[in-house]
Amino acid sequence: MYKDAIMESSPHFKTVFDNKKGPEGESKILKLPDVEAEVFVLFNNWLNTNKIDHTDLKDPELMELAKLWTKAGDWEIPALQNQAMYLPIRLIKDTREAPSQEKDGILREFYQHAYAAKGQTFLKKLAVHKMTCSIPQLVSLDEWVSEFPEGMMADITKAWIKHHASLPDEYKYPPIKTAEFLVKE
Repeated sequence: MYKDAIMESSPHFKTVFDNKKGPEGESKILKLPDVEAEVFVLFNNWLNTNKIDHTDLKDPELMELAKLWTKAGDWEIPALQNQAMYLPIRLIKDTREAPSQEKDGILREFYQHAYAAKGQTFLKKLAVHKMTCSIPQLVSLDEWVSEFPEGMMADITKAWIKHHASLPDEYKYPPIKTAEFLVKE
């Protein structure tokens, strides 16, 4: 990668390279040991084209883009974060069916990754949205809920309350069927 391009794209990298006392400042070589190869390829392509090329991505695309989104935040590159968010939004928005056995692992990895970050992030918000839409369809709800990271169920509950408040009254207050609350005699 060209040093000037990476410095121009990110205040974080500019600081790293401008630091004459650090290894990158002296050698002008940037090492990113905690970045997976797939994520680095996406970043490198974006740096050269200002677009995320996801045509070569294999499943799970969601995770590579979630990791790229997180790294772009660390590197202070909001334009890259926004581009990295478009496809996960589309993947989640276009998938209405309940998570399958095959995709359960990807979804679990996604929300674990999202909730590894401190504070409120857009990835957490996206994970909550997906689970809010998926929970009514899950067969093994207890299993899913028991694996949620700390704070996720509270965020899902808040999202449901907010959604509930926007519903027309006939949906907010369904009729009570007395028989559903009585003990069988």
